[in-house]
Amino acid sequence: MAGKRHLTKVESEALAAAVAFLLKGYISPLCWKNGSLYYVLAAYAICFMAGAALVLAGFSAMPVAILALAVAIGFAFYYYSLEQKEFEQLYQAWQARFAPPYQSRFALAAGRNKIYAYTIYGKQGLIKLGQTQQRTEDRITAQLRTADIRPEILWEIEAVSQSGRPFDDHALHRFLARNGYQRIKAANGRNTEWFQIGREELHKAVYKFYVTH
Repeated sequence: MAGKRHLTKVESEALAAAVAFLLKGYISPLCWKNGSLYYVLAAYAICFMAGAALVLAGFSAMPVAILALAVAIGFAFYYYSLEQKEFEQLYQAWQARFAPPYQSRFALAAGRNKIYAYTIYGKQGLIKLGQTQQRTEDRITAQLRTADIRPEILWEIEAVSQSGRPFDDHALHRFLARNGYQRIKAANGRNTEWFQIGREELHKAVYKFYVTH
């Protein structure tokens, strides 16, 4: 078949790198919503299967592969924008009722598994996320009682997602790290429960976790 050309080794490696980038860079942020993974993977599979069919039909392999990759990336951007818009609308409707500012007299009772967030006066942009079954204020006081440190408790939530599934602070920490928020390390290199994140960013990120797990 005149004009038909197979991928060279260099072209194959370049396309493989592009696909790997696509999977790592787009699928992970796209698929925070339940069920999204299946739609995204199905669309990608259709793109590449259509490309393979064109190659088998005699079309030059390299242009077809590039076209299939471009369509897949275009779909990723489109789907991501739709989900982001949907999430923003949901968040704006519920943000005032989700994790309201901490007030001791309205605190969740001891015995209930809860996630809390607090910062320390003078440490802008650093927030700690922990978990306890004690009253939040009691737990934080116990952590800091040996040091002259004044915490500001931001909020607490019961450690159960919107779908009714219980979760722990480790799952929330992993979610934040996967979404690009910097986790502070201790002097020995181990991860801590502290994150470099703004208050509003954290509120929105935890809400996203809450509605998708």
